[in-house]
Amino acid sequence: MKDIKPVKKNILFRFVQELSAQKGFENKTDWGFSVIDKRSDMEIGRWGEVLHIGPEVNDVEVGDFIFIQPLQWTNSLTMDKKDYWMTNIDKVLLVTKEKPDTM
Repeated sequence: MKDIKPVKKNILFRFVQELSAQKGFENKTDWGFSVIDKRSDMEIGRWGEVLHIGPEVNDVEVGDFIFIQPLQWTNSLTMDKKDYWMTNIDKVLLVTKEKPDTM
């Protein structure tokens, strides 16, 4: 993965918190029908750890933790059996050096 470099304003990252649906939050009817409600996941941003940055990215460094606007990332990219995502610096709302206290 060292040879991969995001272009322009893009950031390669991995999430540092789980979606509520992955934690098993479900709505169940009295008769046993189960629906996983992902609305809350679509309405909130998520924290990620920066792995690589594009040449036009300012104010964010590799190793920083970024808070990204809701759903402003790519589908997962799988490399070496691990999942990664991309976002654009314009979609980043917060940056910190400290690992955030996640859900």
